[in-house]
Parts: sequence; C-alpha cells; structure tokens
Amino acid sequence: MQNVIRSARWRIRRLIPACGLASAGLAIVAAALLSSACSSDQASSASNSAPALPVHVARIQPQRLDKTLDTTGSLVSSVAVGVKTEFAGRLVEMLKQEGDRVNRGELVARLDDVNAHLAAEQARAALDVARATLERARVAERHARAEFERADNLLKSGGITDQGFQTATVAAQDAQAQVQLAQAQVDQATQALAMAAKHLRDCRIVAPISGEVERKLVNPGSWVDGNTLLYRLVDNRRLELETYTASADLGQIAKSQKIHFTVAAYPDEVFEARIIAVGAAVDPQNRSAVVRAAVPNSNGRLKAGMFAKGTIVTGTKPEAIVVPSTALWRRAGQAPYVYVVEQNKARKREVRTGQEESGGIEILAGLKAGETVVIEQNLELAEGVVVAPQI
Repeated sequence: MQNVIRSARWRIRRLIPACGLASAGLAIVAAALLSSACSSDQASSASNSAPALPVHVARIQPQRLDKTLDTTGSLVSSVAVGVKTEFAGRLVEMLKQEGDRVNRGELVARLDDVNAHLAAEQARAALDVARATLERARVAERHARAEFERADNLLKSGGITDQGFQTATVAAQDAQAQVQLAQAQVDQATQALAMAAKHLRDCRIVAPISGEVERKLVNPGSWVDGNTLLYRLVDNRRLELETYTASADLGQIAKSQKIHFTVAAYPDEVFEARIIAVGAAVDPQNRSAVVRAAVPNSNGRLKAGMFAKGTIVTGTKPEAIVVPSTALWRRAGQAPYVYVVEQNKARKREVRTGQEESGGIEILAGLKAGETVVIEQNLELAEGVVVAPQI
C-alpha cells in the first residue's frame, strides 16, 4: 500500500510542470480519492477482523404447554358446623380450645346437670307408679271377668236376675277400660322418662363431626340459652378452593379441570385442586361466577380461610413454541422481537406472543422449531452482528 502511494505522488510531481495548474489540481484530487479508498479498505478489513460477540443461545424445541387462566380465591371447609346447646342452663365446662382436634362424639362441653338428674329420677318414679297402677288394674280386670263369667252361667240356669247380670257386665267392661287407661299412663311415663334421660344426656355436649375448633365463643360459668353457639368446627381435611371467574372466561372452564395454586404459608410449594362445581348464575354486580374445586388435604397442612393464588388448566398444547423470557426484547412503540442466529450472525425478527408463564413465553408466530435464538439481553446485539453461540 505504501508503494502505491509513493507512485501516485511521483506521478503528480511529473504532471505539475507538464500540464499546468489545472492538471495539477486534478492530480491532487485523484491522490485524495486514492487515499480515501485505501482508508475505506483498511476500515473494512478491521471490521471483518473484529472478534465475534459471545452470546448464550437455545435451540427451539416443541414442548407441551398447559393453557391456563389466572385465578385467586380462598380455601373454605366443605364441612363446617356449629356446636350448640339444646336448652338453657349454666355452662360448667368448656373442654376444647381453638385449634384443638376433636373426634365425632367426643365430649367438648358440659352444662350443670343437677336439675336434669332430679327430673330423670322423678320421671323414673312416675313410671314405677304407672306400672303399679297398671298391675292393680289388671288384677281388678281379672276379678271382674270372673264375676261376669259366673253371672253368665247363672243367667242360663235362672239363678240371677237380669239386673245382676247387667251389673256384672258393666263391671267387667269398666275393669278392662281401667287396664287400658293404666297402660296409657305407663306409656306416657315411659316417654317422660326418655325425655328426662335425653335432657340429662344433652348436658354433655359432644362434637357432631370430626375436625378442628375454629372458634370458641363462650367461657365456663356463663348462663346460656337454648340454641346458643359454643364452638365452630371445621374439617380441614376436606377443603375447597372457592374462586370467582369472569363471565367471559366461563366457556373455557369445566368440571374435573385442575387448578394449581400456592399459599403464602408455603410459597415454594404448588398444591393441586380439581373443579367440582361451576356457578349456575353470574353475579350481576361483578359479572363473575363462583367456581369450587376440591382440595386434597389429608395431612391438614392447609387451613380454611387461607388466600390462594393460582391458575386453572383449561387445555393443553402438545407442541408449543416456547422461549425463555430473556430471549424476548420489548421496546416502546415496537413489536416484540428476538434475535435468531443464522450463519453466526444475529438476525432481528419480530414475533407474536401468547401465554406467559414463569418458565417462558409462548411464541404464536415468527419462530419455528429447530431455530436458534439468543437468550440474553446484550446491549451490543444488533442486526448482522457476528456472534459466537454458546449453549
């Protein structure tokens, strides 16, 4: 290159005397153009010799992708009952505290049972009296029947008047009625004793279901009326996730679909529920319908009232195109794009995105399986930049 420049300068010096000023000017211009061309060649050579930009890449492979809808809701117990008193009385014991586990039929509270005991004893005594009265009536009935049979025999032989026979007949009928009355009194006393016994049993208040004490509402020593709520019990082993879904999304939701969700108490763990009911009507206030899903919770870790955040799996794409979120570039006023590696050069390509998950972003158009994309946000990247792909 230096020899070319010297030769050009030598020719210019020879042209100046021979051609005059004008020719000299042309020669100077020619020399300048030659110098510029040399500089351009040098720059181009420097550009071609620049080192390739190392970039991390990934090869696009079709993968299974669940179609989902975001949702939030609360865990509720599918079994929640109140423990109440049957009648008024003084509460003498409350045996469970909030959070305690109880089994069905287990004693949880007790009312003062002194009066109930006395009432039961009184009813038992009344039953004994009624039974004794019945036995007396039976004895009288047997005697009256025997007298009637004797009178009937005497009437056939003419040994008794008609009036005597009528008296014996009425006496037999009255004795039979007295037996029936006494029997009814025994039945009545039996029922009264059963009621007194139940009243006595109801002084011992037991859990109607197996579960946990969600709330304790009164304390020992309180006077309570009939139907007073003492405890609220829930069975956390049978939970449901209750969510509300916009009416526009109801067409995608059906029974048996899965819901994957998390709760704040276990942020790194994903739980699963299965839809068991979709609301029959849409709330006109918020244009949404309730969706309920059964939550397996045999170990009882989840609690009723917990807030849940998750996704409803409405379908599956068996061969979706998904890229890492770091591969997608977003700029204001521009369509989203990625850089595809073609012959070791970065090529900018606009794409249309779909569903976004924590694991990546679905690409609906602009990419196809088998292509290689840059998966890092490098500011030196641009159209046509030579890259050194690194997997």
